Amino acid sequence: AFDEVLDPKIFTFEPPEGETIRRPEDLGMDHDVTIEQAAERASFRVWVASDLPRAEGTRFRPDWEVEVLYQPGLERPRMPEMVVMFCHHDTLGSVTIHERAAETALEARPPWESLELDGVRVLVLEPSSQRLPVPTQVRLQREGTEIDISSAEVDRDSLIAVARSLVPAPTGPPSFS
Repeated sequence: AFDEVLDPKIFTFEPPEGETIRRPEDLGMDHDVTIEQAAERASFRVWVASDLPRAEGTRFRPDWEVEVLYQPGLERPRMPEMVVMFCHHDTLGSVTIHERAAETALEARPPWESLELDGVRVLVLEPSSQRLPVPTQVRLQREGTEIDISSAEVDRDSLIAVARSLVPAPTGPPSFS
């Protein structure tokens, strides 16, 4: 049928009985927190990269913008507590570091490759073709934290170097001496 008047109720969502509607801000996600604030809130140790990739031909670490997100754990919908660092560089691309409490040991199943890095087991996933929009990923566990480092633009060796550079995040304001 054309040109019929529609009942405005069809554009209003009515939740099923017993369901509670929450807005995104009710989920407790904290954007634009500092790494120190995220490390203080998290129940697991948070790690940061002490060195990110350099642009070719430069001696110094390039200018990276880093946005930190802290998400407390949720029962409904089931979501683990996590800290995510979105690192972006204008010419090199982006690197994402996603951290949460380790729940199980890492298992290397194909297509994941297992490596040893400074005495730590590291899993690497490198997409076999550019047809699939899968980023290169490096996964490891340190002191009860599972860390996923990924990028569609930064190469495997550089991501492994980021994993090697991880240090515990500070939990307080910087000290000036």
